[in-house]
Order: sequence, then structure tokens, then C-alpha cells
Amino acid sequence: FAPLVKLINGFNFSYFILKNSIFIKGEASKSHALVDIASIIDSTLEPSSIYTIGDEGNDIEMIRNHHGFRMLRSSPEIWFSTYRIVPQVHHLVKHLNYKSKKCR
Repeated sequence: FAPLVKLINGFNFSYFILKNSIFIKGEASKSHALVDIASIIDSTLEPSSIYTIGDEGNDIEMIRNHHGFRMLRSSPEIWFSTYRIVPQVHHLVKHLNYKSKKCR
């Protein structure tokens, strides 16, 4: 990761996406990055339609701001940030797909 960190520090941006990960620099937060990325992908997408899953303390703001869930085996520091718990990511995806089909 050392070359990647050196590369990140040489540019003026708050975050970037590499594969399925978001790398955040400085004071930027996952919560703000999600809203920005969502607006780029679909300008009509409301922030209230974003769902998130976290497992560590750096996910608390994101969990609180965007229909947050925590992983069953998450860090104790986020246990009280949400009452919604998922054992694995695919459980939430399956639930949201079912909910979406039901609403049509």
C-alpha cells in the first residue's frame, strides 16, 4: 500500500474509487463521499435511498446518515449506532431486492 499512499498524497482530492473500495483522504467522510458518488451515478438519486453497512468506528457517521446497518460481527464501538444488524452483505441485498419487487 505504500506506493498507493504516496500517489494519493500527491493529488488534490477527497476520495477515489478503486475496484469495489472507496479510499478517503484527510477530512472527507464516507457519508459525504457516498452522496457525491450517488449524484454522479444518478443525479435524481435521493440521499435517503442510500443504504449502508459498516463494521468499524469509522462507519458510524455513514450508518447514522444513510439507512445504516451493522455487521453481526462488528466492532463494539458501533454496537449502539444502529439497531439494524445483518450477518452478511448479501442478506441486505436480498431484502432490498425483495422489497423493491414488492413495491412495483
